[in-house]
Amino acid sequence: DLNVTNMNINELLEQILKRLNPIAEKQNVELVLESFRPVSADVDEVKITLAFTNLIENAIKYNKPGGWVHVTLNADHQYFYLKVEDSGIGIPEDSLEHIYERFYRVDKSHSREIGGTGLGLAITRNAILLHRGSIKVSSVEGQGTTFTVKIPLSYINHNNLTFHVIKRIKVKCKQYSKQQRKFLMYLSLHIYFINSFQIKIIINTYKKESWLTKMKRKRKICQKINHL
Repeated sequence: DLNVTNMNINELLEQILKRLNPIAEKQNVELVLESFRPVSADVDEVKITLAFTNLIENAIKYNKPGGWVHVTLNADHQYFYLKVEDSGIGIPEDSLEHIYERFYRVDKSHSREIGGTGLGLAITRNAILLHRGSIKVSSVEGQGTTFTVKIPLSYINHNNLTFHVIKRIKVKCKQYSKQQRKFLMYLSLHIYFINSFQIKIIINTYKKESWLTKMKRKRKICQKINHL
């Protein structure tokens, strides 16, 4: 559960960087924050602080002496965007799909040197998803890594969202069986943030495919809708 309040994200990031700056100085890593505009958003202060701290601290610890970490904050009318870029050791391409797994370590020898449990990115991703957000990563081994986080400015309560989805599925899918409607609700809630266009895609996809094929493809359908 989230304890959501409207917070100044600029100030929150400034506080995080102030706490992490001694670690950056010890590592001889330049730590820079660039905010393009004032940002206020509905977030759980504890969870989002932990998520952002994990990303920035990892960028510092898995860096090189004389390296840098750039943290940028921006927003539009619906979302705010956090980007954490570093000049560090990077992540091998075959490890990128595993980095959010619990206890997964990219470089076990380096991880032993700096400590940690291997839970940081799993916790970070979970906190961001709880906020109906998303996280993406790009990396080049030996050159650096960039994490991009996207979070809605306004939080939609899960109970309200569930009620909203169930009501719309019942109205639009009367001809389907109870089991089929339940499957549609699962798909809809899986994408965290719903709108009528996304529901339309789910329903149209459902009409075109057999029940068995759809069950096998449900993960792909969710991923497709989640990237609209």
